[in-house]
Amino acid sequence: MYSLRLTSGMWTLMADYRPALHGVLLTVLALLGVVSWAGLFLYPLTFQWAVLLVILGHTFHQPVRVLADSAILKILDNYRVLLQVLRMKTEPQHRWGKLILVVLFAGLGWGMTYSRIEIILLSMVATGAFLLLLLTILNHAIQTPEIDDEEFTPLFLKNGLQPLDSGSTHVPYGLYQPYSLFAEQLSHISEEDTSMLQQMASNTSLMRHPSWTASVDSSGHSSWTAAPVPPHLPVSSFELALLPLPPPESPIVAIASYLPWIHVPDEYQQPRHTIHDKRTTSLLITMFLMGLVGAMLNTLLYLFLHYSLAMPVFQIGLVAAATMLMDLLAHTTARRWIKSFDVMTLNCIIHGTLVFTSLAYTCLRPGLLCWVLAIGLQALQGANQANAILWMDRPRMMQCGKMSAMFSSLGPAVGSLLAGYLVENQSMPTEGFTFLYRSVVAALTFSFVVSWGWSAVDD
Repeated sequence: MYSLRLTSGMWTLMADYRPALHGVLLTVLALLGVVSWAGLFLYPLTFQWAVLLVILGHTFHQPVRVLADSAILKILDNYRVLLQVLRMKTEPQHRWGKLILVVLFAGLGWGMTYSRIEIILLSMVATGAFLLLLLTILNHAIQTPEIDDEEFTPLFLKNGLQPLDSGSTHVPYGLYQPYSLFAEQLSHISEEDTSMLQQMASNTSLMRHPSWTASVDSSGHSSWTAAPVPPHLPVSSFELALLPLPPPESPIVAIASYLPWIHVPDEYQQPRHTIHDKRTTSLLITMFLMGLVGAMLNTLLYLFLHYSLAMPVFQIGLVAAATMLMDLLAHTTARRWIKSFDVMTLNCIIHGTLVFTSLAYTCLRPGLLCWVLAIGLQALQGANQANAILWMDRPRMMQCGKMSAMFSSLGPAVGSLLAGYLVENQSMPTEGFTFLYRSVVAALTFSFVVSWGWSAVDD
C-alpha cells in the first residue's frame, strides 16, 4: 500500500499535462478500484489472485483522492485559498472521524463475523467511489459563470491581492486587501457598502491599476495608467504540495520537481539563496528515515498482535484507536507547547520515545497485561507526529512539500518493503518480529545522528 502511493504523483502530473483527461482518469481509476476490492471481498481466491487484486486496488484507488483534490483546486482557481482555510478548520473533525471509524470497526470485530465485515468494507469503498464520480460529473456539468468586471472587480480582482513580505515569497498568491485598489478613496466607507463599491467600480482605469502602486503620490495626480492584465494560467497540481496538513498521497507531486523531464512552474521554484543545502538535505534524510521507521513499526504491527500475541480483533481495534487518539491530540495541542522546547530537545524526546517503544515490543508476551501495554506503546508513538509540524512555519513551502513526501510516502514505501523482507527472512514469525523491531532501533540511531545536521543549529 505504501509503495503504491508513488503512483499518485504520476497520475496527477499526467492529468496536468492532459487536462481533458482529468475527469476520465478520475472516473476510470475509481471504477477499477471498486472492481478490484469487490473481487477481493466477494469471491474465494487463491493467495496469488488475492495479492494481485490488493495491488490493483491500491494502484487504482489511492490516486483517486489526489486527483479529486487536484480537480477541486482547478474548480476554485483563483479562490483556491478557500481550500486551505477549509482544510485547516476541518482537520480536527477529520481526525475525530477517523478515530470514531476505528472504534466502530473494533465494535464490529467484537460482534460480527468476518463475512459481514467484508460486506461493510466493500459498501464504504463503493460509496466513496460514487461520491468522487459525482464530483467528476459536477466538474464537467457546472460551467463557471462569467464575472461582470464592472460590478465585481473591487471584490475579486487579483490586484487586491497584496504580495506578502519578503520572508513569505513562497506563497504564489497574496493576502486580499481590497482597500489598496482605491487608496484613500475607500478609507471613509465600509467594505460592505455595495452601492459605493459599484459606483467606484465604474472607473475602469482605476480597476486595472496594480494595487501595490495604487497609492496617492506626492504630486497629487488623480489619474492612473492601466496596466496590462497577464493571461490566465491553469492551476498547477504542484499546489497540492503547498496545502497545509495534506493527505499522505498528495505531497508526492513535490518529488516530481527532482525529475529532469518534469517542468516546474517558476512560481513553485524554491529560491536557491534561501536554502542551506547541508541542513535541508539533512532534514530531508531525517524525514525519510522517520517515515521508514513509522512503517517498519506499524505496517505489520496488527499481524504481530494477532498471530504472535493472540489478540482478538476487538482489542486490536482499541490499540489502533489509541494511535488515532494520540495523533489527534498531537495535532491539536502541539502548537501550544512545542515552542517551549528547543528543536534539539524535542528531537531527542521523539527518538528516545520511539527507541523505547521498539524495544518494548520485543518484550511483550500473550496476556491481558500485553494488551494494556500495547495500547500504551501505541499512544507513545503519537510523539512521532510532532515531526509533521516541527517545520510547518518555516519559509520553505516547496521544501515542506518534499519533507511531507519523504515522511508520508517515500519513507513508508521503503519501510513497509523492508519490514516484510525482515519478517519473512526468519524461520519463525516471532523471531522475525523481534529482529524487525531491533532493526528499527538501529534505524532510529542513524536518524538521530543525521538529524544533528539541522537540529543542533539555531536559525
